[in-house]
Amino acid sequence: MSSLKQQFVKFIGRCGAVGLLAAGVASTPAWCHAQSLTYATTDPDIEMWFYPVSTANGSGSVRDRGSSFATYSYVDDDGNLQFYGGDGYDSSRRGSVLLATNTTSTIPKVAASRYQIDSLRLTVTLMGNIGEIAYDGTADDYFQITGGTDDPGKPIELWGVGFGGAYTTFGFAGETGPEYFNSGDRRWPIAAGSFSGPYQVYSIDGAGNDVENAIFGGYSATAPGNETEQFSPTPFAVGKAYDSQGVELAPGTMLGAGTQLTFDVNLNAPGVMSYLQNSLAAGHLGFFLSSLHEPLAHTGEVAYPDYFLDNNPNGPNPNGNAPTFELAVTILDEAPSADFNGDGVVDGGDFLAWQRGYGSEYDDADLVAWKSAIAAGANGLANVAAVPEPHAAAIATVGTLGLAAFRRRRPSAVRN
Repeated sequence: MSSLKQQFVKFIGRCGAVGLLAAGVASTPAWCHAQSLTYATTDPDIEMWFYPVSTANGSGSVRDRGSSFATYSYVDDDGNLQFYGGDGYDSSRRGSVLLATNTTSTIPKVAASRYQIDSLRLTVTLMGNIGEIAYDGTADDYFQITGGTDDPGKPIELWGVGFGGAYTTFGFAGETGPEYFNSGDRRWPIAAGSFSGPYQVYSIDGAGNDVENAIFGGYSATAPGNETEQFSPTPFAVGKAYDSQGVELAPGTMLGAGTQLTFDVNLNAPGVMSYLQNSLAAGHLGFFLSSLHEPLAHTGEVAYPDYFLDNNPNGPNPNGNAPTFELAVTILDEAPSADFNGDGVVDGGDFLAWQRGYGSEYDDADLVAWKSAIAAGANGLANVAAVPEPHAAAIATVGTLGLAAFRRRRPSAVRN
């Protein structure tokens, strides 16, 4: 078995090199052909601003600008700050922006596991119509916010998109099926001119949790019983601001009209990579943009961010400051058929999996495929021929199991 363990074929980096440690050589097997692609747009297909009123639900949400703000606290008659949760009709994230784009023009739809996301960046530009805001380029702990120990400012956060009701995916060509959410579709269901149910499109973290009311709890589209306690989720990214030299601005710097915010998606955050892979497999990328800036009764006494959008039926934004997407992705070829344990590697572990499953999951042809994959990677490495033939390997497995059982019984015969 030592020679088997030494012979392996493994993806490295972008699957551009394969190491065969036993031979001390590198080669690329026939099944490894990584393809690097980019997707970029300055005009995402869906750009909508949501607010829990009928004029900002559905076609009224398609505008040339949007803003983000929240509502979760008030000062009581004794001057004490009090917090409250949100519901499905009026969530704590009261104003938010949805951005989504069809990626199929550049990125083919393949199995999710074949996408290696190399980088993803979004940008938005502030309009500054509702005053300047203090820069905060770090994610906030929600318990610190309600505990009064948070740092100054509020970050602008990027989240994934969750679907409820009949919605299951985005539509970009006016698809009429109830499962498609197209530009101009309703976030809240309507009956007799009023909301007839909770939101059906919402912000999620990498784990798929509804974060609309995470700041102090309340309704949740994903939690058991549709109720959640307060929790502090991790955003996909936080908007960063830089000076003309590319240096990040200091915390507390006032941001006004024309400031560009850059969101470099954290590919290492739990669940984010899987979200992106599954999104590309479905042919799209979609995100919510929101923040916890809390205006005082919407009087403008506390500023909150507003952004240029560019998806208005009256024409493009004249300032050209629409949101942008820039994705770099590598598409890996399909895993070899001999990867029996599904770890993206053809090595001795797959031989062990074949042994354990011989006669039920695997047969002689599978071992031949394994040997061929190893041989292809090793340029015909001679000692691959030392791998036992199928029936001999199966017999050896039985013998090994018997020997192991014998060895386990021996200590019971020892007497002190």
